[in-house]
Amino acid sequence: MTSVRVLRVMVTPWSRRSQMAMYFLPLMFLFHIANVHCAHVFNAYRLIQYDKHGAQFGSRRVTVNFLAASSKATANTVVDKSGQGDLSRMISVLPLRELTQAKVEELVDTRRASGVLVILPKDLNTAVSDSNREQLLSLELYLATRELDVPFYFAFEDADLEAIHKQLDDNPLQDGAEDRYQFVVSASEASVVSSVTSHNFQVV
Repeated sequence: MTSVRVLRVMVTPWSRRSQMAMYFLPLMFLFHIANVHCAHVFNAYRLIQYDKHGAQFGSRRVTVNFLAASSKATANTVVDKSGQGDLSRMISVLPLRELTQAKVEELVDTRRASGVLVILPKDLNTAVSDSNREQLLSLELYLATRELDVPFYFAFEDADLEAIHKQLDDNPLQDGAEDRYQFVVSASEASVVSSVTSHNFQVV
């Protein structure tokens, strides 16, 4: 389990900055980083990571320090051959109901998101129906048996995280957006465990 800090970045639109430039030119390039505060802290769980017979599987990265983006984001991104927009240097945030194998391949392989955060419902037992349980099990196997060279996290929804996701969806990185969210995980990258010691106790 990892703690994720969400920083709210208050960005002054360029039109307003340009009006101030004649008076505060030396400070103009510092102004946009002055209004930053921690909006939320929540616990997240990273996708499994392991090596088997020299092959690597799971999420290979831990550290996150990226702006958050809706999986629908296109503005403020470089449109690629898919026509959907490049997500480099962004962490894509989406709910579990939107997660599919095709969506993972779109975000990670095609749009090159630098991280993924999947928001889980508070109660998985009631939120997941019998009809899509098999689909989720198949998706779990897919995620656990491919290599993802990005941090891939899961977090249970709460009021603040739900509000952040709604704002991202309602305003998917549109030009001129004044409020943005930066997700930060400061944990160190995972290292290989060279040897494992185990003890077996038998009670007669």
